[in-house]
This record gives sequence, C-alpha cells and structure tokens, in this order.
Amino acid sequence: MDAPTIGHGKLSGSSGHTLAGNFEIRAADGGSLLIVDEAFSFDGAPAPWWGFGRSGRLAEGTLFAALKAKTGSQRFAIPSTLDLNQYDTLILWCRDFAILLGTGQILNS
Repeated sequence: MDAPTIGHGKLSGSSGHTLAGNFEIRAADGGSLLIVDEAFSFDGAPAPWWGFGRSGRLAEGTLFAALKAKTGSQRFAIPSTLDLNQYDTLILWCRDFAILLGTGQILNS
C-alpha cells in the first residue's frame, strides 16, 4: 500500500522560467517525500533547490534538496524538521542568485 498523500499540486514557472509537471507530497519514514511526475520539465538555472513558502514566497530555512534533473519523475526526501502544515507553496529556488524559479500551490489531499 502506498504511503498517505499529504498534498499535491501543479508546477508553474516564475521569473521568466518554464516549469511544468505535477507533484505529490507523501508521508515517509523519518519525514516526507516530494515526488514530481514524468511530465516534469524545467528550462534550467544554476543551483535549483526545492523549498517551501507561503503565498508564493520562500520561507527562510526551508530549502531541502537540489533538483536532480531537468526532466522526468524524481523523488526528494523532506526532513522531518520541516512542519509542512506551515506552508502552502512548493518552491523551486535558485540558491546562487536568490531567484524564484517556480511554484506549486500545495492542495490538501
């Protein structure tokens, strides 16, 4: 049986970047798991990292994983130290230039 889904949503680009695909956040041992689907695609930027925020703005201290590839299904561990109830937005953020690359509103499952 699959782990319970905590939230899901659709990704879109920001700051002139193209970002597409869907995501799920699932419960996992020791935290949660971010899963982006096969339709995931990103046009690229230096140092893209996943994080969380509110109303489309990155919350300090929430960056948790570097993007692995610009396309395709991927999984990322979310540490248990992040209280996902505090956030309504999944963020793709450029760590090198502090630029918002894309967002996805987290919808409750």
